[in-house]
Amino acid sequence: MFVTCYSISTKDGYWANSRLCWEAEQTASLETESYYVAELAYYVSGIFIHVFLDQPLKDYWVMFSHHVITILLIYCSYVFGYQRVGMLVLLCHDVSDIFLDYAKCFHYLDLDMLSTLTFVNMLISWVLYRLYYYPTIAINSAMFESIEEGPKPKFHELFCIWLSLLQILHVYWFGLMLDVARRRLFEGEIEDVRDDEAVKRQSSQRKPKTH
Repeated sequence: MFVTCYSISTKDGYWANSRLCWEAEQTASLETESYYVAELAYYVSGIFIHVFLDQPLKDYWVMFSHHVITILLIYCSYVFGYQRVGMLVLLCHDVSDIFLDYAKCFHYLDLDMLSTLTFVNMLISWVLYRLYYYPTIAINSAMFESIEEGPKPKFHELFCIWLSLLQILHVYWFGLMLDVARRRLFEGEIEDVRDDEAVKRQSSQRKPKTH
């Protein structure tokens, strides 16, 4: 999905020039509409999986909030004609998700070396796309460049709030990732710090046995 999103964004030019997101007359291409449908389906299914199938983790409500905000952003950006800035937001999310999913798969398969490599790539992509490009391109464009191009509907302020809330979640998860990295470097373990039971098992294993 990242490749599709990147090709659409670069072809239309608004990844390089985010001011194009706010041109007066915009018509969403069939590619953009199809991508929106696919992303909406992905996040709607994700929220059902999160609620009914996933094991509850420490960041349960954080993840739930992320899914809800993302669904609202996808739907409302489509309805109000904000597809271009919406594509920038999705692009910044999708690239790190690639490494995140692979890192999880390799971890569950006990492939520590591959898990570590993909985790490092995920950290790099997270910093680059979610902590740098996302606020400096997507949020900056929505908050400031959009105003310069003319008045916006009342929904616009709420849209900017949702974008900012996502950034807070990005910073929160980055803190958890740094904790995982610390455990890997100094304790030689890779465990999901969101899983309280896994952390407790690790702590008990490190305690010296008493006789």
